[in-house]
Amino acid sequence: MATISPDHIQSQLERILGSEGFSSSKRLCQFLRYVVEHTLQGQADQIKQYTVGVDAMGFPTTFDPQANPTVRIHARKLRRELDRYYLTHGIQDHIRIDIPKGGYVPVFRENRVTSSVPDSDQCETPDHVKTAFNGSKPAIAVMMIDCLNDKE
Repeated sequence: MATISPDHIQSQLERILGSEGFSSSKRLCQFLRYVVEHTLQGQADQIKQYTVGVDAMGFPTTFDPQANPTVRIHARKLRRELDRYYLTHGIQDHIRIDIPKGGYVPVFRENRVTSSVPDSDQCETPDHVKTAFNGSKPAIAVMMIDCLNDKE
């Protein structure tokens, strides 16, 4: 895989921050911008719960991440909102920004959209069912799963 340029990552960041789910949450925008820009500047080793709380989210220097779970809570919300973005508005974006669980340092990779059904003749979706997912209402995804054990 080719290395993704910092300019392309920065453009992707701006696209995400301008999207519907992010534009309404100042905290998520501050969080995502901080971790992405610090990573691009080669300062990923400085991205910790404390620095995100103080530098990105504006908490006082007396902020205690052990006593205040706000950064962890926002990290969870950020991961969920990034997933939602890539399922809706960003489904065709070429770059994907993720924040892996267990840390706050983002990873940048190619966004590969793949079909869950390998052969189109296996399970054709009727035209009246094909609608765009807008993410503004709760939804349920249904997926066919093959039994992989030898017992029948």
